[in-house]
Amino acid sequence: MVGLLAAMEKERRKSPRFDIECPVAFKGEDVAGEGVLRDLSREGGQIEGDTLVHEGAYLELILSLPGVESPVKVELAAVRWSKGRAFGVQFMYVAAEEFDRISTFVDKIEFEASYRDLNDLLNQMQQPGQPDPQF
Repeated sequence: MVGLLAAMEKERRKSPRFDIECPVAFKGEDVAGEGVLRDLSREGGQIEGDTLVHEGAYLELILSLPGVESPVKVELAAVRWSKGRAFGVQFMYVAAEEFDRISTFVDKIEFEASYRDLNDLLNQMQQPGQPDPQF
């Protein structure tokens, strides 16, 4: 049953997620804090914060994405789940220019991940005694 639930959750996601670590500041009606953004996609991500944030809260986020010149503002993010100091957010409203910056960053990560995967495959193919990769 757990595997089915995980598959259903993955199916709901529209964009691939990428493991990253970048500083994030967040504030809402009854909460404010800082943390680390992980598991980023164009639609949201996971935050490990310095304070408890409850499911159903709405937050403003300031993301400090690596290699991006200035912080990116997400004007409205909904907290979809919370477990301890970790919580998942869905971006609800992001200005077009800010969304473009997030998308460009995610595209870069996706390209780099694909390049690494291809490079790993080529390295495996060049090692003597290794079985041929299955295509």
